[in-house]
Formats: sequence, C-alpha cells, structure tokens
Amino acid sequence: MKLNLTSMSETFYMSNMSPQDPSFNRGIWETLESRVRTWANEKNGVYVVTGPILKNICGSIKNGTISVPCSYYKIVFKDNGAEKIAIALILNNQGSSSSLKSFATSIDNIEALTGIDFFSSLSDDIENKLESTINTSSWSW
Repeated sequence: MKLNLTSMSETFYMSNMSPQDPSFNRGIWETLESRVRTWANEKNGVYVVTGPILKNICGSIKNGTISVPCSYYKIVFKDNGAEKIAIALILNNQGSSSSLKSFATSIDNIEALTGIDFFSSLSDDIENKLESTINTSSWSW
C-alpha cells in the first residue's frame, strides 16, 4: 500500500483490521504473508483473498464491542489463461510452529465456514475443480 499517502493511511481503518493474537500476527501469519509475497513474485502476480472466520469467536476487546475471531483464511489464486491454480489455508488465531503446508485446505471448506462464494464468475466445471481440491504441489513451500 505504498502507492501514496492516502492508500497507506486507508489501511488503518477499522474496516480493514481484525484483532489477532500477537504470537499469531508476528509468527505464523507473518510467515504466510511473506510466503504469499514470494508466490506473487514467482508467478508474476496473484490474487489474494483473506479474512476472519466469524463462525467461532474467541473473545472480544474494547469492552466487548469488537469480536476476536478464532481463525483466519487466506486464498491465493493465479490465472495463467488455460491454467488456473489456487491454494487455500486456514490458521488458528494463535502462535504455531507447524509448517504452512499443514494448514492447506479446500476453498469449498472456507466457503462452508464463511458463507462466501469465491470465484463464482468462473465456469462451473473450473470452479468446482479448483475449489474442491487441495493443491499444494503448484506452490513453493
């Protein structure tokens, strides 16, 4: 978001934030974000969708006015024209020394937990294949 001062400032709006445990944010989540930047460079750009899973709440802050999610998801998608690949991960909002690969899941699983229909603009056959599989082999770990 270093495009300009406005875009950098807008990243600090509460609508763009979600409370994370410090051991999570400075640990496994930071590792994942670094890995996504590597994938973006390796694949000459990717689309990233990320957010909290609000089905289960693990507390609150600000006198109970802001819920703390128990977990977060990240989906990374690359469209190479004929080939479309994606990786989806769910991580608990806590520190972890597990490998990133161990958090891989299907997009279908994230859709079931969030109620969001990702990649609905793809043709059904491509969307179904992409969202139902756990494709770890197309990504460097």
